[in-house]
Amino acid sequence: MRDYEGSIAFLGIWGWYQVKVIFFLCTLSFPAGYNILSVIFLLAIPPHQCYIPAHSNLSQDWIQASIPIQGQNLERSSCSRYEMHMMQNLSALGIKPNLAQIHNDSEFGASAGVMLSNLKQEECKDGWIYSTEHYKLTVVTEFNLVCDNKWKQPMSSLIYFL
Repeated sequence: MRDYEGSIAFLGIWGWYQVKVIFFLCTLSFPAGYNILSVIFLLAIPPHQCYIPAHSNLSQDWIQASIPIQGQNLERSSCSRYEMHMMQNLSALGIKPNLAQIHNDSEFGASAGVMLSNLKQEECKDGWIYSTEHYKLTVVTEFNLVCDNKWKQPMSSLIYFL
């Protein structure tokens, strides 16, 4: 095998042609970089919680109590809610939820209402409500790629790049 310099000798020395080729290759790489950076915004997951339909006939107290509080930071769950039919039955009977669990305060009294921790939870069957504080619309919000469908997110970015 010949040496490298001997193999490319027909190209000539570094000149104006090579400068133009490098310049055009560099200019073409900028749009590709913007394309890669767009994934940060297109696949962002905004804060979300279960959607409680307006036609669910729940009292205002039950609407506030319908999303379970989880974790040490006492944040509302983003992937589950209390069973809708159970909340509708309790609301129709005029029974109030124990709001002391939600507000984490003794003002409401510990003995008032149903203990929410005793109610069964279900997945978000009616969809999600997404925060529009930072992002108005993303691929995640458009196709509901959260909770059980979170595995589809890498697949969607692959399809986007293809």
